[in-house]
Amino acid sequence: MATLIKFESCAAEYQALSELNLHSFLIGNHAHSTFFAKATGHGLVSRGIHDGDLLVVDRSLVAKDGDIVLASIDGEYCARVYLAQKHMLISDDQAPILIGNENDIQAVIPYSVRGHRSLRL
Repeated sequence: MATLIKFESCAAEYQALSELNLHSFLIGNHAHSTFFAKATGHGLVSRGIHDGDLLVVDRSLVAKDGDIVLASIDGEYCARVYLAQKHMLISDDQAPILIGNENDIQAVIPYSVRGHRSLRL
């Protein structure tokens, strides 16, 4: 006798929502301090961010240990992982950078979005 396996709908947990609104999920009440950026390079692949991904950048959040942040490094913006205890920014493909002087955290990147077709910005 064959056993019938029943799978619940992937959207069942969202049944109570009247609509799926990515803006309110990704940005919420931070519209005044949130913007989008496009990731370039392969420095955060170990953190799930790939070349071409869309980054949600929020200037109102305070960076915590392990956060992915937007940093100003020698006058250029880049995404890095923040190591609070070492006051350091790291990536997969660059040497660690100390925070201070010309290098500082500008914003936190709480989310990234990966497109499976090329992203048009």
